[in-house]
Amino acid sequence: MSALRAWSATALVAALVMAAACESPVNQRLLEVDANGSVLVFIFRDDNLNRVYNLGVDRPVANGTYSLRMRGGTNVVRVTTDTAGLNIAGVPAGRYTLEVEATVLGDSLEVIAGTTEFTIAATDTVNRDVVLAYKTVSPTAARASTIGRRVWLNGVALNAPGTFGDSTVHVTDGLSSIRAFAVLPAPIVAGDSVLFLGRVATLDGQPAFEVASQLVRGARIVVLPDTVTTAEAAAARGGLADAALVRVLDAAIGDTATDPLGNRILTVDDGSGALVLILSRNQSWAPINQFTIGAKLHATGVLIPDPAKPSAWLLKPRTRSDVLVF
Repeated sequence: MSALRAWSATALVAALVMAAACESPVNQRLLEVDANGSVLVFIFRDDNLNRVYNLGVDRPVANGTYSLRMRGGTNVVRVTTDTAGLNIAGVPAGRYTLEVEATVLGDSLEVIAGTTEFTIAATDTVNRDVVLAYKTVSPTAARASTIGRRVWLNGVALNAPGTFGDSTVHVTDGLSSIRAFAVLPAPIVAGDSVLFLGRVATLDGQPAFEVASQLVRGARIVVLPDTVTTAEAAAARGGLADAALVRVLDAAIGDTATDPLGNRILTVDDGSGALVLILSRNQSWAPINQFTIGAKLHATGVLIPDPAKPSAWLLKPRTRSDVLVF
């Protein structure tokens, strides 16, 4: 339901007409001289993407400037919303388009509803809810974005939020991947289509995404890992495969250890160079006695930067089924 429905329509329109007439010389002239109709505009930012204003979730856009253009006409009426995101403009009857100015949108917002052409009849007041939302970007676009930019991240999850015990979800678009962190507990599993609202950030020297809120679309998609050598995985193919899902084959275990957090650490090599695997303490790796020096394995997992070694990456299998020891 539109936020306007929560008010008395007569009282609201009357109050806004008076305010518009007092505050704007352009509106005052239009209302007194040649205004045959009016349009009551409410601009809000839709933070759950349902295109309906939800009190406490969405945000009215204060001081948002927009333009009304009559079809076939040359005059453009520019008006600005008040602190509640509202404005009323008196205009001659006719067909109109409404445009939100670029200064309101910046590089993060876009119009998703409310600016299609509409008719204003004589003596009528037309209500227009103009819906803005943060732009939706892919992991590839997010990695190339300015740090701090606020957007919706759209992609396919490569793991569940609780897989590694750190609230990170790797998200891919098939070309690039990015780590989303501060993900809230949710029934997300690998292959789910997800939308995360947040900001582009950095984590361990790589582009990442800090999550503020999230939506799960649930369309299950099978993501196949890229097969790489252990040396390619250790360098994430020059960083291009950061956060990606990859697989190494026929890698021999050269060393085993347990870190202070209780994670099992394996150093493996397929002959191309050493790669470190982290078997997260949050998953069961039984039978653990299979992970012995000299054994070989196939391993699938996501790549994360090694915080102790610049330009080095670690492979994190997600579950026991990601690792085959033989």
